[in-house]
Amino acid sequence: MHYVGNRAIVLGGGDPDLQLIYSPGFTALSVFLPVGALFVAFIIADLRHKGTKRLIVSIISSGILTGFAIVGMHYVGNLGVANYHVVFSLNHVGGAIVIACLASLTALSLFFWLQELWLSIFPYRLICAIVIAGAVSGMHFEASMGTSYRLNYRVASAKGRNTNVIIATILVGTYISNTIPA
Repeated sequence: MHYVGNRAIVLGGGDPDLQLIYSPGFTALSVFLPVGALFVAFIIADLRHKGTKRLIVSIISSGILTGFAIVGMHYVGNLGVANYHVVFSLNHVGGAIVIACLASLTALSLFFWLQELWLSIFPYRLICAIVIAGAVSGMHFEASMGTSYRLNYRVASAKGRNTNVIIATILVGTYISNTIPA
């Protein structure tokens, strides 16, 4: 979503050599970093006992970790911009953190508190997925609004511009093909 969304950013009057180019290393890191953080967040969320303070602490901890994983994905991805110096507005960074953490906390709270009620009911799980997708999209929009780009003097070639979209597409396609039951 980040790389495809950032393809909508048109810089330098549309000149192909002045569009955002990303480092493949940071692209891969921005994919795997949140996967690891979300794995830990879901383990924390699952360490709960209904009706105790431990439930609230585990949900809040996992919601905050999930929010920071989403925000981290965005900003690590932007560290990989090869042909621009990227400048972030601290107000927008703060707004992105708040959006991601609150939406993640909401989705995880719904899912884990009501898990027994909707274990096999797809529409309820879909609601949680929509809330998380909204968190990711809303956070990325907020963060993008507070981002400015200053052209580096050494301009990279536009040939590598599609590399990150291709890498992201392959990773998503591989994940989907491995999760669909045979």
